[in-house]
Amino acid sequence: MRHLPLTATYLVDGAIPAREVLATTVNLFLAAFVLSAVRYLSHSVWPAVLGHALLNTVLVYAYANFIIPTADLGEGAYWLHTAVSWVVWIAAIAVTVWHLVRARGRSGAAVQTR
Repeated sequence: MRHLPLTATYLVDGAIPAREVLATTVNLFLAAFVLSAVRYLSHSVWPAVLGHALLNTVLVYAYANFIIPTADLGEGAYWLHTAVSWVVWIAAIAVTVWHLVRARGRSGAAVQTR
């Protein structure tokens, strides 16, 4: 969550509106959960690093190529866009939790068979 002080600074400086701070904070929390789980499941930092790089690349591409920047969207369109991204993150978390439960079940079964 090292991005949060920067996000707060942008808010205080007036560089981004409060709605974007809220959306960014929730997105950072959800992304941190998924990337941390990827790191845990892989036993390596590199898949999480690749995931972070891919996420940044996709976001930069999407923001650079939207016809209307998200900052210029009206309230309803902005929150609909944000809700869709949160649904995608929640789906990624559900898949990640499923993998975590499976991994824990396998490690517990291996301990019991010894």
